[in-house]
Amino acid sequence: MAQREGETKNWPLFLGQRGDPLGDNGIRYLVRKYARLAGLENCSPHTLRHTFAKRLVDAGVSLEKVAALLGHEDLNTTRIYTVPSLDDLAGAVERAG
Repeated sequence: MAQREGETKNWPLFLGQRGDPLGDNGIRYLVRKYARLAGLENCSPHTLRHTFAKRLVDAGVSLEKVAALLGHEDLNTTRIYTVPSLDDLAGAVERAG
């Protein structure tokens, strides 16, 4: 559930055709459907969330802001997105010349 600014009540972020909140299975179905249409493999809501967080970190967004966007209360939970991938390490070596 998303929160609108200045409100304490949680509102659904995604709604179905009848205006009801979209459940976990509905969201998974839609992500898989559109990932398939885009030619993406192994795409899930979790991989989208992880990619979003990693790109924020790579863009220099502070860990505190990333944690807030992900709804993490503990920064240690968010730190997993700062672990460099193999591509990150290869890019660092390449930049070194």
